Amino acid sequence: MTSSYKSLLSPLLTFLFLIFIVSVVSAEVMETNPNLSCKLTDASAQIKTTTDVNDNTIAEVDFQMWWETGTAPADEIKSIKGYFFYDNDNVDFLEEDYTLQNWDGTVTITVYPNTPNNDYDKVELEFVDNSPSEFPQEAATTYITLRFQLTACKSEYFTTDLVLDAGTNGMQVDDGGPTWYYAENLDNGTLSVTNYYADYIINDATYTCGVLGDRITVYVLCDNNFRTRATTHLITYDDEKLDYVSGSWTIYEPDIWYMYSYCAESNDSLRVLLNASFDTYNARNFDTYPGYGDTLYSLQFDVIANPPWDGVANGTVLDFVDDSSKTYVYFSDGMYYYCSSLTEAWNYEDGTIAMDDYTADIKVDFDCEDCDKYLSLSDDEATAAVKLEANFASGGASDRIEAVFDLTDDWGTADFNTPYNGFTFTEASVDYSYLAISQYNSATLDCTEGEYDSLGLVTVEWDNDGFSPNYANRYVDLCPIDEASTYESQIVDVTGNVPTEYGDGLTFTCGQAEVLMGEFSTTSGSSQSVFVSHDLRLRNNITVDTFYVEVTANNSWCIKCVICESGVTAHRISSSVYEISSTNSSFNEGANGDSYTKLATIWYGMPSCMYNKSYGMTPTLSDGYIEDNTSNSHYVAYSANGVGGKCNNTSGGCGATIPIQCGSGGGGMSRIVDEFETPGNGILPNNFALYPNRPNPFNPRTVIAYDVPVATHVTIEVFNILGQSITTLVDEEKAPGRYEVIWNGHDAGGSRVASGIYLYNMRAGDFVESKKMMLMK
Repeated sequence: MTSSYKSLLSPLLTFLFLIFIVSVVSAEVMETNPNLSCKLTDASAQIKTTTDVNDNTIAEVDFQMWWETGTAPADEIKSIKGYFFYDNDNVDFLEEDYTLQNWDGTVTITVYPNTPNNDYDKVELEFVDNSPSEFPQEAATTYITLRFQLTACKSEYFTTDLVLDAGTNGMQVDDGGPTWYYAENLDNGTLSVTNYYADYIINDATYTCGVLGDRITVYVLCDNNFRTRATTHLITYDDEKLDYVSGSWTIYEPDIWYMYSYCAESNDSLRVLLNASFDTYNARNFDTYPGYGDTLYSLQFDVIANPPWDGVANGTVLDFVDDSSKTYVYFSDGMYYYCSSLTEAWNYEDGTIAMDDYTADIKVDFDCEDCDKYLSLSDDEATAAVKLEANFASGGASDRIEAVFDLTDDWGTADFNTPYNGFTFTEASVDYSYLAISQYNSATLDCTEGEYDSLGLVTVEWDNDGFSPNYANRYVDLCPIDEASTYESQIVDVTGNVPTEYGDGLTFTCGQAEVLMGEFSTTSGSSQSVFVSHDLRLRNNITVDTFYVEVTANNSWCIKCVICESGVTAHRISSSVYEISSTNSSFNEGANGDSYTKLATIWYGMPSCMYNKSYGMTPTLSDGYIEDNTSNSHYVAYSANGVGGKCNNTSGGCGATIPIQCGSGGGGMSRIVDEFETPGNGILPNNFALYPNRPNPFNPRTVIAYDVPVATHVTIEVFNILGQSITTLVDEEKAPGRYEVIWNGHDAGGSRVASGIYLYNMRAGDFVESKKMMLMK
């Protein structure tokens, strides 16, 4: 190549090289884009060291970025770099406490102290090594959460800015291509002091018993979320109604508060100061116990004026004086503990001491220990207790406790007697239409809220002229009423100032006597023989389809024989006990009012009969009931008369071998043998046997007899027609003999079974046999 050619090439190469260099440099375009936005979010926190709960003093700020409008570039984000400034006089930046989000790479955080001046620090954020990701479109995306603490004593209204650096020193985004984007839209963040609260409340108290001198405890509660260095309260009260009990101030959790805490009394006010201990820095932070559950202290007052009181809720106010009540925030790292900017009046809620609304209830109770709730055809008197329940102390003078009772429909005469609790009463009635009682002495009843005290017993006579006997109408009410004639029901408190009347706190509870729809009785019986008899009778004021009663001979007497009337059957339980009942559907006895229906004649044997010796015995009637034609069961009264006489023989009685001639009374007769287990000739059975039940059909009970020739285990079980077990009557070892067992028509749980066909099955060794029986109602 000639030198002249080389001379021409050299400038050309130089020119091309310069063009290449320029093109490479110009490829890294720095572009400020109006659509790219960056933001530091706002945050607030309490000042550092003023609370035990660390999260309350941490302000969390998010750095966010997004493409504001239009279509984001298809380029991918490779790195982000930018700067912001914060106020280093009031803020600590926790540079090692951060959380990366939506960034797969790493971040480097560099702090430049006192840049650009002594009041601020500059922070550089550099995000690198990210897996390529697209620009976030419109919605802000958080890339890192930064944490700060406020360090200076400031008021809750203090705010400082977090300032993003703008321009070429601002937020830079590298897309890996020729363009670096600078965010034009910058939204600075703020840090502020917030969320300090302290709520104090004087808990309401109630004056319930109406007794002067009643001592009331009032609790002052607190709910706050910061450490308390000291709190001072000024509380006023009405000293014409209340007297502060000196020395009654009680601090709760006393180890927290300094010994110079105090409560000072001055006329109608109390000054309370609580100081946290300097030695232990054991200041109280209540935010771990949210709500009004923390008692700071309590105060006690005596009631010195009679109610009723004027004022809030018929009470008197305990008043916080807000501008004289303060609470000081405590800093544990040596900051000036008063921090006057955070010494606020906070929130104070006054309390009241008020009378409860008086409530009282006059109750008639027929179920007390000394009461008699049952009425019957032969017993027209019932006895009830008159009781009082009140949430205040009552009585104390004549006419303080008065009650009126309605006698108009069901009752005749009434007599209030047997007063309790030291009371005396006068009583009055007009035309048997009401009974009025009125306190006549100075007896009192204390507060008995939730419990009744007896004033005395009232005996009333039943007027059954208009009584219509039926199952639903078997109760007779005796009720207190508001007033009658010049008498009025009222309960007055012991001050004599506040009456409680019907419709204004006074309520009534009626009592119910129960009419027994039937009565079993026996006539008297006497004899000059070893045997004596009397009749069992039934008196009833409803139609009876079914009845049952047990008769027990006492004092070593025995029942030798029962002669039953038509539709009646008797079953021997033991030598001294028989059950007597209706026979299925063949018994039907209409209401007989004052008349009697004879059911059976019962013969008794005298014990160890000695010649010319007098014997006597009154049997016990028990477990009786009658059923009406709708199968409703009614309880009954009993009236048993005795039997007795002189023995004309030195033999017999219960051990007599001379049988009583029990003839047929239309319903059959009972067995005479004393031991049913042994046949009449004393010979043991030779074979297993299960006998038909008797009676069959039956209601309500039936007897099942069976023979056991050798000692063995015997089971007798009752089944329904579906083969389901109803109950087991026998399940035990048996010695040789003849036995009987009674089924009362109940299942294993004690409930009565329905009418229908049932099977009873006996198992004894290899012997198995079943029979049918029918229960009819």
